[in-house]
Amino acid sequence: MQDKLLQTPDGVRDTYDVECKKKRKVMHELHHILELYSYHDIETPTFEFFDIFNRDKGSLYLSTSIIKIPA
Repeated sequence: MQDKLLQTPDGVRDTYDVECKKKRKVMHELHHILELYSYHDIETPTFEFFDIFNRDKGSLYLSTSIIKIPA
């Protein structure tokens, strides 16, 4: 059980040092270009209520691919 707490979810990974700097540089340059074309930022929540991913609401996510944090 302890090992599972230290693993990242499938499909995600951490980026470090040089790779992180390169990624941030690309993101900064892309952000600048998009601003030139009048695009605006949006920020979506990091966390959502579990119910928003219900198939009845049109979500394509399967409940097995979602991490539910108990209250």
